[in-house]
Amino acid sequence: MSDSYIMQGLFKILKKQLDAILGLYVQSGNSVFTTTDLTESVSFNPNFRGIEYRVLIDVESKTFFSGKTVGKMEDHTVMHTLLNIIVK
Repeated sequence: MSDSYIMQGLFKILKKQLDAILGLYVQSGNSVFTTTDLTESVSFNPNFRGIEYRVLIDVESKTFFSGKTVGKMEDHTVMHTLLNIIVK
């Protein structure tokens, strides 16, 4: 099984829980883009195809994007990734 197949399967299983915690969100690969400012890390242990996985959304890895600092390289990369997801 490919990593993307596993990730899509895990996020499908966790959809209701993630909707309640994250509100609007987009998942792409190992990244989750959301408008919710998480204050603490969130961890789940879903079972997918007979294997238990651990899904961790770590608050320490969050990055903010306001649109006001598009000239900064870190915002530039985040913006292009998010626009690429939306266009697909």
